[in-house]
Amino acid sequence: MEKGLLPFVKRTAVYGLSKLSGAGLGIAAGLAYMWVQSDFDAFEPFEALRPDARLSAGIGMFFWLMLYGYGMLVTFTIDGVGRWKPAFRRTAVQALLHAAAGLLCFLIFPFRAPFPGSLVISGIAGTVGAVFALFFYAGSRLGRRSVWARGLLGLALPLIVLGVQAAYPDGVKQDWKETRGEGLYEAEFRYMNGRQNIPIYAKTGQIISFTMTWESDKGGGYGMQVRGPGGPNDYADYRPGPPLSGDDPGFGGTIRADRDGEYVIIASGDRIKGKLKVTWTVDG
Repeated sequence: MEKGLLPFVKRTAVYGLSKLSGAGLGIAAGLAYMWVQSDFDAFEPFEALRPDARLSAGIGMFFWLMLYGYGMLVTFTIDGVGRWKPAFRRTAVQALLHAAAGLLCFLIFPFRAPFPGSLVISGIAGTVGAVFALFFYAGSRLGRRSVWARGLLGLALPLIVLGVQAAYPDGVKQDWKETRGEGLYEAEFRYMNGRQNIPIYAKTGQIISFTMTWESDKGGGYGMQVRGPGGPNDYADYRPGPPLSGDDPGFGGTIRADRDGEYVIIASGDRIKGKLKVTWTVDG
Protein backbone atom coordinates (compact mmCIF):
# COMPACT_ATOMS: atom_id res chain seq x y z
CA MET A 1 0.00 0.00 0.00
CA GLU A 2 2.85 2.38 0.84
CA LYS A 3 4.47 1.72 -2.54
CA GLY A 4 1.24 2.72 -4.26
CA LEU A 5 0.63 5.69 -1.99
CA LEU A 6 4.01 7.39 -2.36
CA PRO A 7 3.86 7.76 -6.16
CA PHE A 8 0.35 9.18 -5.81
CA VAL A 9 1.50 11.71 -3.22
CA LYS A 10 4.45 12.66 -5.42
CA ARG A 11 2.26 13.12 -8.50
CA THR A 12 -0.22 15.20 -6.51
CA ALA A 13 2.56 17.38 -5.09
CA VAL A 14 4.10 17.93 -8.52
CA TYR A 15 0.68 18.76 -9.96
CA GLY A 16 -0.16 21.22 -7.19
CA LEU A 17 3.25 22.90 -7.31
CA SER A 18 3.03 23.18 -11.09
CA LYS A 19 -0.17 25.19 -10.69
CA LEU A 20 1.51 27.36 -8.06
CA SER A 21 4.32 27.86 -10.60
CA GLY A 22 1.73 29.24 -13.01
CA ALA A 23 0.60 31.77 -10.42
CA GLY A 24 4.25 32.54 -9.65
CA LEU A 25 4.99 33.35 -13.28
CA GLY A 26 1.97 35.65 -13.21
CA ILE A 27 3.49 37.42 -10.20
CA ALA A 28 6.82 37.70 -12.03
CA ALA A 29 5.04 39.25 -15.02
CA GLY A 30 3.21 41.67 -12.74
CA LEU A 31 6.45 42.70 -11.03
CA ALA A 32 8.15 43.22 -14.39
CA TYR A 33 5.28 45.36 -15.68
CA MET A 34 5.18 47.49 -12.52
CA TRP A 35 8.96 47.83 -12.61
CA VAL A 36 8.84 49.31 -16.12
CA GLN A 37 5.85 51.51 -15.24
CA SER A 38 7.70 52.93 -12.21
CA ASP A 39 10.78 53.88 -14.29
CA PHE A 40 12.69 50.90 -12.88
CA ASP A 41 12.19 51.72 -9.22
CA ALA A 42 13.31 48.79 -7.06
CA PHE A 43 10.55 49.00 -4.46
CA GLU A 44 7.50 50.34 -6.31
CA PRO A 45 6.45 46.96 -7.82
CA PHE A 46 6.29 45.36 -4.38
CA GLU A 47 4.21 48.27 -3.10
CA ALA A 48 1.79 48.10 -6.03
CA LEU A 49 1.20 44.36 -5.48
CA ARG A 50 0.67 44.71 -1.74
CA PRO A 51 -2.41 42.61 -0.84
CA ASP A 52 -3.86 45.29 1.46
CA ALA A 53 -3.29 48.15 -1.00
CA ARG A 54 -6.23 50.23 -2.15
CA LEU A 55 -7.00 50.06 -5.86
CA SER A 56 -5.94 53.70 -6.04
CA ALA A 57 -2.48 52.70 -4.81
CA GLY A 58 -2.10 49.44 -6.71
CA ILE A 59 -3.93 46.36 -7.90
CA GLY A 60 -3.39 44.77 -4.50
CA MET A 61 -5.60 41.95 -3.30
CA PHE A 62 -7.46 41.79 -6.62
CA PHE A 63 -4.28 40.61 -8.35
CA TRP A 64 -3.64 37.85 -5.81
CA LEU A 65 -7.26 36.68 -5.87
CA MET A 66 -7.24 36.51 -9.66
CA LEU A 67 -4.13 34.32 -9.66
CA TYR A 68 -4.67 32.11 -6.63
CA GLY A 69 -8.48 32.13 -6.64
CA TYR A 70 -10.04 32.52 -10.07
CA GLY A 71 -6.92 31.29 -11.89
CA MET A 72 -6.71 28.08 -9.87
CA LEU A 73 -10.43 27.40 -10.29
CA VAL A 74 -10.19 27.86 -14.04
CA THR A 75 -7.10 25.71 -14.55
CA PHE A 76 -8.49 22.85 -12.43
CA THR A 77 -11.74 23.01 -14.40
CA ILE A 78 -9.91 22.92 -17.73
CA ASP A 79 -7.86 19.93 -16.58
CA GLY A 80 -11.06 18.20 -15.47
CA VAL A 81 -12.62 18.74 -18.89
CA GLY A 82 -9.44 17.38 -20.44
CA ARG A 83 -9.75 14.15 -18.48
CA TRP A 84 -13.30 13.80 -19.75
CA LYS A 85 -12.61 14.85 -23.36
CA PRO A 86 -9.09 13.92 -24.58
CA ALA A 87 -9.29 16.51 -27.38
CA PHE A 88 -9.10 19.23 -24.72
CA ARG A 89 -5.68 18.00 -23.58
CA ARG A 90 -3.93 19.45 -26.62
CA THR A 91 -1.56 22.29 -25.81
CA ALA A 92 -3.14 24.76 -28.22
CA VAL A 93 -6.64 24.04 -26.92
CA GLN A 94 -5.54 24.37 -23.29
CA ALA A 95 -3.82 27.68 -24.01
CA LEU A 96 -6.89 28.97 -25.85
CA LEU A 97 -9.20 27.98 -22.99
CA HIS A 98 -7.00 29.72 -20.42
CA ALA A 99 -6.86 32.89 -22.53
CA ALA A 100 -10.63 32.81 -23.07
CA ALA A 101 -11.22 32.50 -19.32
CA GLY A 102 -8.93 35.47 -18.65
CA LEU A 103 -10.79 37.53 -21.25
CA LEU A 104 -14.36 36.58 -20.32
CA CYS A 105 -13.87 37.25 -16.62
CA PHE A 106 -13.47 40.97 -17.29
CA LEU A 107 -16.09 41.15 -20.03
CA ILE A 108 -18.80 39.59 -17.87
CA PHE A 109 -18.24 40.83 -14.31
CA PRO A 110 -16.33 43.91 -13.11
CA PHE A 111 -16.67 46.54 -15.84
CA ARG A 112 -20.35 46.55 -16.77
CA ALA A 113 -20.88 50.08 -15.49
CA PRO A 114 -23.36 52.06 -17.63
CA PHE A 115 -21.08 54.87 -18.75
CA PRO A 116 -19.54 55.72 -22.14
CA GLY A 117 -16.37 53.81 -22.82
CA SER A 118 -17.04 51.01 -20.33
CA LEU A 119 -16.93 48.42 -23.12
CA VAL A 120 -13.52 49.72 -24.20
CA ILE A 121 -12.25 49.46 -20.61
CA SER A 122 -13.64 45.92 -20.44
CA GLY A 123 -11.87 45.01 -23.65
CA ILE A 124 -8.53 46.38 -22.45
CA ALA A 125 -8.85 44.68 -19.07
CA GLY A 126 -9.92 41.44 -20.74
CA THR A 127 -6.91 41.52 -23.06
CA VAL A 128 -4.60 41.97 -20.07
CA GLY A 129 -6.43 39.13 -18.33
CA ALA A 130 -5.92 36.86 -21.34
CA VAL A 131 -2.20 37.64 -21.45
CA PHE A 132 -1.78 36.87 -17.75
CA ALA A 133 -3.79 33.67 -18.20
CA LEU A 134 -1.27 32.58 -20.84
CA PHE A 135 1.56 33.37 -18.42
CA PHE A 136 -0.25 31.23 -15.86
CA TYR A 137 -0.56 28.33 -18.31
CA ALA A 138 3.07 28.64 -19.44
CA GLY A 139 4.25 28.68 -15.83
CA SER A 140 2.24 25.59 -14.94
CA ARG A 141 3.68 23.68 -17.90
CA LEU A 142 7.18 24.79 -16.93
CA GLY A 143 6.51 23.69 -13.37
CA ARG A 144 5.55 20.20 -14.49
CA ARG A 145 8.87 19.78 -16.26
CA SER A 146 11.32 21.48 -13.90
CA VAL A 147 11.84 21.09 -10.16
CA TRP A 148 13.65 24.44 -10.22
CA ALA A 149 10.58 26.16 -11.63
CA ARG A 150 8.40 24.58 -8.96
CA GLY A 151 10.77 25.75 -6.24
CA LEU A 152 11.43 29.26 -7.54
CA LEU A 153 8.10 30.21 -9.11
CA GLY A 154 5.78 28.04 -7.06
CA LEU A 155 7.20 28.73 -3.61
CA ALA A 156 10.17 31.11 -3.38
CA LEU A 157 8.95 34.08 -5.46
CA PRO A 158 5.56 34.65 -3.78
CA LEU A 159 7.17 34.21 -0.35
CA ILE A 160 9.89 36.74 -1.24
CA VAL A 161 7.28 39.26 -2.42
CA LEU A 162 5.19 38.85 0.72
CA GLY A 163 8.35 38.95 2.85
CA VAL A 164 9.50 42.27 1.37
CA GLN A 165 6.03 43.72 1.85
CA ALA A 166 5.96 42.54 5.48
CA ALA A 167 9.47 43.88 6.16
CA TYR A 168 8.59 47.34 4.78
CA PRO A 169 4.91 47.89 5.63
CA ASP A 170 5.14 51.64 5.07
CA GLY A 171 7.69 51.66 2.26
CA VAL A 172 11.32 52.77 2.29
CA LYS A 173 12.52 55.78 4.28
CA GLN A 174 16.11 56.95 4.74
CA ASP A 175 17.47 59.39 7.35
CA TRP A 176 13.95 59.95 8.64
CA LYS A 177 13.74 62.54 11.43
CA GLU A 178 10.30 63.34 12.78
CA THR A 179 8.76 65.66 15.36
CA ARG A 180 5.33 65.20 16.89
CA GLY A 181 3.37 67.71 18.94
CA GLU A 182 -0.18 68.70 19.73
CA GLY A 183 -1.77 69.30 16.35
CA LEU A 184 1.59 69.00 14.58
CA TYR A 185 3.64 66.42 12.70
CA GLU A 186 6.91 67.26 10.93
CA ALA A 187 9.45 65.05 9.17
CA GLU A 188 12.71 65.67 7.33
CA PHE A 189 14.20 62.91 5.19
CA ARG A 190 16.81 62.12 2.58
CA TYR A 191 14.58 59.65 0.74
CA MET A 192 10.95 58.54 0.93
CA ASN A 193 9.20 56.00 -1.24
CA GLY A 194 6.16 54.92 0.70
CA ARG A 195 3.73 56.38 3.17
CA GLN A 196 3.53 57.85 6.65
CA ASN A 197 0.39 57.55 8.77
CA ILE A 198 -0.67 60.45 10.99
CA PRO A 199 -3.49 59.25 13.29
CA ILE A 200 -5.88 61.80 14.82
CA TYR A 201 -8.52 60.86 17.37
CA ALA A 202 -11.98 62.39 17.02
CA LYS A 203 -15.43 61.78 18.44
CA THR A 204 -18.67 61.52 16.53
CA GLY A 205 -19.68 64.87 15.05
CA GLN A 206 -16.28 66.52 15.46
CA ILE A 207 -14.50 68.05 12.47
CA ILE A 208 -10.78 67.68 11.81
CA SER A 209 -9.34 70.61 9.84
CA PHE A 210 -5.82 70.02 8.51
CA THR A 211 -3.15 71.16 6.08
CA MET A 212 -0.28 69.14 4.63
CA THR A 213 2.71 70.86 3.01
CA TRP A 214 5.73 69.39 1.25
CA GLU A 215 9.17 70.80 0.51
CA SER A 216 10.89 68.82 -2.24
CA ASP A 217 14.63 69.25 -2.75
CA LYS A 218 14.93 67.04 -5.81
CA GLY A 219 12.18 65.63 -8.00
CA GLY A 220 9.79 62.93 -6.86
CA GLY A 221 6.08 63.09 -6.25
CA TYR A 222 3.72 63.14 -3.31
CA GLY A 223 0.08 62.72 -2.40
CA MET A 224 -2.30 61.93 0.41
CA GLN A 225 -5.26 59.80 1.44
CA VAL A 226 -7.66 59.88 4.37
CA ARG A 227 -8.80 56.75 6.15
CA GLY A 228 -11.50 56.14 8.74
CA PRO A 229 -11.27 54.09 11.96
CA GLY A 230 -12.35 50.88 10.20
CA GLY A 231 -9.08 50.03 8.44
CA PRO A 232 -7.46 50.37 4.99
CA ASN A 233 -10.71 50.34 3.01
CA ASP A 234 -12.70 52.61 5.33
CA TYR A 235 -13.11 55.85 3.38
CA ALA A 236 -13.59 58.81 5.72
CA ASP A 237 -15.85 61.78 4.98
CA TYR A 238 -13.06 63.97 3.57
CA ARG A 239 -13.78 67.30 1.93
CA PRO A 240 -10.90 69.07 0.14
CA GLY A 241 -10.26 72.67 1.06
CA PRO A 242 -9.24 75.60 -1.17
CA PRO A 243 -5.72 75.64 -2.68
CA LEU A 244 -3.01 76.43 -0.15
CA SER A 245 -1.35 79.82 -0.34
CA GLY A 246 2.40 80.33 -0.18
CA ASP A 247 5.36 78.70 -1.87
CA ASP A 248 5.05 75.22 -0.37
CA PRO A 249 2.68 72.94 -2.32
CA GLY A 250 0.36 70.65 -0.43
CA PHE A 251 -3.17 69.79 0.53
CA GLY A 252 -5.83 70.78 3.00
CA GLY A 253 -9.38 70.00 3.95
CA THR A 254 -11.71 68.70 6.62
CA ILE A 255 -12.72 65.28 7.92
CA ARG A 256 -16.15 64.87 9.49
CA ALA A 257 -16.10 62.12 12.13
CA ASP A 258 -19.08 59.79 11.83
CA ARG A 259 -17.97 57.64 14.80
CA ASP A 260 -15.45 57.68 17.62
CA GLY A 261 -11.96 56.53 16.68
CA GLU A 262 -8.65 57.34 15.01
CA TYR A 263 -8.85 58.98 11.60
CA VAL A 264 -5.64 58.59 9.63
CA ILE A 265 -4.09 61.12 7.27
CA ILE A 266 -1.75 59.18 4.98
CA ALA A 267 1.14 61.10 3.40
CA SER A 268 2.51 59.32 0.32
CA GLY A 269 5.95 60.04 -1.13
CA ASP A 270 7.24 58.76 -4.46
CA ARG A 271 11.06 58.85 -4.49
CA ILE A 272 11.15 62.26 -2.87
CA LYS A 273 13.70 64.12 -0.73
CA GLY A 274 12.73 67.00 1.52
CA LYS A 275 10.30 67.84 4.33
CA LEU A 276 6.72 67.09 5.30
CA LYS A 277 4.53 69.10 7.67
CA VAL A 278 0.97 68.37 8.81
CA THR A 279 -1.02 70.63 11.14
CA TRP A 280 -4.57 70.09 12.38
CA THR A 281 -7.28 71.13 14.79
CA VAL A 282 -10.28 69.17 16.09
CA ASP A 283 -13.47 71.21 16.56
CA GLY A 284 -17.02 70.51 17.63
